[in-house]
Amino acid sequence: MYRVTLRQGWDGEETTIQSPWNNETKLISPIVHKDVGSIDNFTFTIYPNSAAYNELHYFTSFVRVINTVSGKVLFNGRVLYPNESMDKDGVLKKDVTCEGIMAFLHDSTQDYGKYEKLTPPQYLEKVLAKHNGQVESFKQFKLGKCDVTGTGNENKVRYTEDDKDTWDTIQDKLVSRLNGELLVREESAGLYLDYLKQVGQKGTQIIRLAENLLSVSTTVDPTKMISVIKPVGATIDQPAGTTTETNPDEVAVAQPRYTIASVNNNSVYLRDEKLIAAIGLQVKPVVFDTIKDPKVLLSRGKDYLANGETATIQYQVTAVDLSMINKQVDDFDLGWIYRVSNRLMAIDEDLRIVQMTINLNDPSQSTLSIGDKIIGQEEFEKKRRNQDRQLAAIQSVQQAQVTQIGDLSDAAKATSESLGELQTDYNKLINAVGDADYKTMLAQLTALQNQATTVLTNLGEIGAEVLANQSAISKLKVADAELDRRISALEGTGGTKTDE
Repeated sequence: MYRVTLRQGWDGEETTIQSPWNNETKLISPIVHKDVGSIDNFTFTIYPNSAAYNELHYFTSFVRVINTVSGKVLFNGRVLYPNESMDKDGVLKKDVTCEGIMAFLHDSTQDYGKYEKLTPPQYLEKVLAKHNGQVESFKQFKLGKCDVTGTGNENKVRYTEDDKDTWDTIQDKLVSRLNGELLVREESAGLYLDYLKQVGQKGTQIIRLAENLLSVSTTVDPTKMISVIKPVGATIDQPAGTTTETNPDEVAVAQPRYTIASVNNNSVYLRDEKLIAAIGLQVKPVVFDTIKDPKVLLSRGKDYLANGETATIQYQVTAVDLSMINKQVDDFDLGWIYRVSNRLMAIDEDLRIVQMTINLNDPSQSTLSIGDKIIGQEEFEKKRRNQDRQLAAIQSVQQAQVTQIGDLSDAAKATSESLGELQTDYNKLINAVGDADYKTMLAQLTALQNQATTVLTNLGEIGAEVLANQSAISKLKVADAELDRRISALEGTGGTKTDE
């Protein structure tokens, strides 16, 4: 259940433009898209019958999306593109795109600057100070939590450039070089910008088959799989006077690096024979910039080959957020880690949501993207073995079902034959009623009823697979009724023979 509000200006009064209740206050196709490392966006379509149709102004109209069950703000931002169009039937509409408040960092620019001996948090604080000096008070950021440090970065020289805005500067000088993720928090004291190694925590909700998991797909990227590596170390010092760089109009001279040839039987390569058998020869260089000792280089190369990246797996999940009906369960949140269990695909592991697409009108159609999970050779082989075992188990179940169907077919055939014999006996009895004495007829009837009971019991055990025999049972019931009628007629005459 989601509510969307609109306000003019940051401190303007909020008006509801999407109600969580079943009424006419609705937007068309309202979709919130959240992605770790990117600015949130919110898109929707609106028609002139909405009171807000002419109240959507770029940069100055602010939109908020609230989860009415948890009370959390799913999206907070501003209108960016209120694009209006008219179709061939003269129907007007606006397709609206909104951007999250982290986009405020696009509203300022940086000056050229050189900063020495600043940690990443100190550098970010300088950048935010320059941003805050150029924008309105509600767009200003305070430095929040920051646990990205980086070994040896205290002595690094960092720059700011006067042709980049604040967002691009942070991405270029910090995120792209040191990794880490940005998060905006809106507090009573204003906006805070966190710079963390990883956003999110461990969630308690489990995404499980037959409960809240609707669909899941996996994509494997094998491009990082390397079966043969060439470890190379630091560049080899050149004799004095050796030219390492030519004039600007010529190509620079390359410098050789240390290799493992002297300690690896004159070979500069390390091979993973198992992986070679699986994927063939995939040769890549691996650079260890500071290593000059070939023995150390060999050891590091072997470690890399044994524990290096094999493949990345990305999961696309469609799941129902159970927090919408159970307040005891935490809701899905970007960057958080949740247990995903699907025994049919041999998935049972903790996975992190790095992208969310939430359909406000139909949350069951929302999708979660699980980030690239990097796995090594051992885990890759384990996952493949688990999938093979699961496939074998499914095939075994299918074979058992085929056998069971065969048994049921045989039982149905036998029952059909018994019903045919019973039908013949009934017919003979009915034809002979006029000639048999009363006691003999009752004995035959009892025997036939017992036989019918046994057959019907067997039929009930077979179940749905022998429904085709129901027509035969119906015929027997008609015959039984006819027999009862004749018996009643005989009882009415004192058991004496009558001519028909």
